[in-house]
Amino acid sequence: MMSKGSWRTAVILVVGVVLPLSVPALSKAETTRTPVDLGALTKEIMSLKVEDKLTQLAMWLPGEFFVEAALTDSSVTRDQAEKDLDFLKAYHTIAVESGQEQPDGSTIYESEKQIRARSVLRTADGREVRPIDKPPPKVSATVSAIKAVIAGGADTAGMYLLVFPAATQDGKLLVDASKRGKLTLVLKSDAHMKES
Repeated sequence: MMSKGSWRTAVILVVGVVLPLSVPALSKAETTRTPVDLGALTKEIMSLKVEDKLTQLAMWLPGEFFVEAALTDSSVTRDQAEKDLDFLKAYHTIAVESGQEQPDGSTIYESEKQIRARSVLRTADGREVRPIDKPPPKVSATVSAIKAVIAGGADTAGMYLLVFPAATQDGKLLVDASKRGKLTLVLKSDAHMKES
């Protein structure tokens, strides 16, 4: 049994299992495959902030992540996985956790309602995009399946998967997963927490 909050280890292990082949797999133009540098990949998709007994973690799961997960089944081809999961390209999924360590060593995590109310993706030009309240059923089912894989025995009670649109209302992509860029998740301040 994993200790409270140790789902982070499970997430890192899932990334290692789900993306065993290569980051270049995100680009259809690539025909050669090189091994994934797991440390570099984790730095790219995950952010951990620990400050004053407050731990906040965010992990981005782009649509391409789900394609790579499907490819762990050797009977699935890349073309088939990309076609079957094409509907996820319109969304960004982000795992978010925010917890405050208590004097007795336990951690109190923010609720999903608190996390959802505070979370926005901030674009390079300063616009803020809120998570989708009710993602389409197919998206919800896929995200729930990934959460179950991440949990895999870990305590994920304080971890929530938020689904955001991949583009602003005017159609501008928040980030292009095939290019170097920046995706910024902001947890806005509320009565109990400062913005981070």
